[in-house]
Amino acid sequence: MWTRRALGLLLVALLGWSSPAWAQTRMTIATGVDPVFSAYYVAQEAGLFKKHGLDVRINTGPSGSAMVSFLVNGQIESAFGSEIAGVANHNLDPNVVMVAQATRLVRWIAVVGRNIDTLDQLKGKKVGVARGSGGEVFWLAMLDKLKLNAADYTVVNVEAPEMVAALERGNIDAYAVWEPWVTRGLAAVKNTKVLRDQEGILEQGVYIYMNRGWITKNPGQA
Repeated sequence: MWTRRALGLLLVALLGWSSPAWAQTRMTIATGVDPVFSAYYVAQEAGLFKKHGLDVRINTGPSGSAMVSFLVNGQIESAFGSEIAGVANHNLDPNVVMVAQATRLVRWIAVVGRNIDTLDQLKGKKVGVARGSGGEVFWLAMLDKLKLNAADYTVVNVEAPEMVAALERGNIDAYAVWEPWVTRGLAAVKNTKVLRDQEGILEQGVYIYMNRGWITKNPGQA
């Protein structure tokens, strides 16, 4: 027969066993919708965040790099983006820190042009580039590597998901972007081709950034 003391001990044990189900730390992650950011989505769908005591909400935006700015002043806890996005936002708020390199991109970014065969023919025309993204890092590295003059091109700030439509409408003549927007542009818009990919230009990485204040308060979950 159960004694009152035994029942009390059993209740304490059951509460201890069930605590991960309700005592989870809330965390907001902001990222892009492209395959390069799949680590977040896989972890969420596989229940890995919950397994480690995190109640995660994933917000999406036009690109991973665009979402890094939300780490400033702790609006979110983690984001996934390029080198330039991390540096720019760390300069605004030193609490924005890199914690890991998540992806290495070998042949992932390219310049896609319409009715244009060479970079030389692109001079004097409009190029869509998402400012602060890996696409901008590649574009600037390509200009430097090939000794091209940046003043010969008109750069238009266009977010990656809008580039294919902008190219088709004629708002831009080319764009520098990562997959899947390279392949989607080639498939959806007539007379398009890759003018230059990143091979021999730049091997890029995508990094996980977090807010240092949140890490300090939640070292185990971080």
